[in-house]
Amino acid sequence: MLATAPAADQAAPGAPGSDDQAGAVYAAFDAAEALQGPLDGLWRLDDAAGRTLFVFDLVDPGGPPAPLAAHPDHPGLEGAWRDPSRPRAPDASGVIDSVSRAGAQLSIRFVQGPRRAPMMLTLTADPQGRWSGELAGDGARQAVVMRRL
Repeated sequence: MLATAPAADQAAPGAPGSDDQAGAVYAAFDAAEALQGPLDGLWRLDDAAGRTLFVFDLVDPGGPPAPLAAHPDHPGLEGAWRDPSRPRAPDASGVIDSVSRAGAQLSIRFVQGPRRAPMMLTLTADPQGRWSGELAGDGARQAVVMRRL
């Protein structure tokens, strides 16, 4: 029996661009994601009227050992924030100063720009995975809800 070469528009099994290779890439991605903690990903913070105040990109490396964490034996939450109401402003995004979780309690501290007071977000989780609480900063406090984006 003669072996035939794959068609010009079809990659050989295991070759770059083949379905086998794509499947392996997806499987590796899924395996890495399974190691991440429950807060890993994009979240939006809404006020009582449903307006999105901030978007958070949280990195939750899960439990130790976490090889991609800054401190693999003691991984911690980290992340970034952005204010979607000011998309082009130079101070409309930044790195979160601190993120801490203790059971159903979550605290996020970030600063919106130079000479601005820190924003402090304190949240409590409900059984559906929704986080609600208070955002305090710039002399004001408001009720908020954080949901997956």
